[in-house]
Amino acid sequence: MTMHVWKTWEKYGTIAFSMRGGGVNANTIATRNFRRCEDLQSSSPDITGQLCEDSTVLVQQTAPSWSGYARASLLYLGTTSVASSYLPGIEVRLNFEQLGSEFAYLNPRLLGFLAPKVSEILRARVGVGVETRTPFGSPGETEVIPLGVAGLSF
Repeated sequence: MTMHVWKTWEKYGTIAFSMRGGGVNANTIATRNFRRCEDLQSSSPDITGQLCEDSTVLVQQTAPSWSGYARASLLYLGTTSVASSYLPGIEVRLNFEQLGSEFAYLNPRLLGFLAPKVSEILRARVGVGVETRTPFGSPGETEVIPLGVAGLSF
């Protein structure tokens, strides 16, 4: 489910608000890694050896699991009057990821970018930002992730 709302002012730019939500149904697979070794025979008592192989075994039947997400973002696009061919922008996101699972986390993001004009219908997008990941319901440290963005949009 997605909802978008935007408002444009010729002098100040555009503000867009977006909300999305949904879910993912996946199977959880429980495995265990182990090493199997066999002794190698030698005609000399001074030489010994082993032949080892790493393997993985299924320890439980697969079980379906469901997790959801809720995401909201606010995007500001400046006006091209700031620079004739560059469109500045700032994006703020608040994501709730893997809801309903033991791995649920809060994921806010701040991104600043410039969108230089490539052609009449194409813009590049180059920016930097930062996001964090903070687990819900279990002790854990907040992870800070620097971002770099580069791409094209219509």
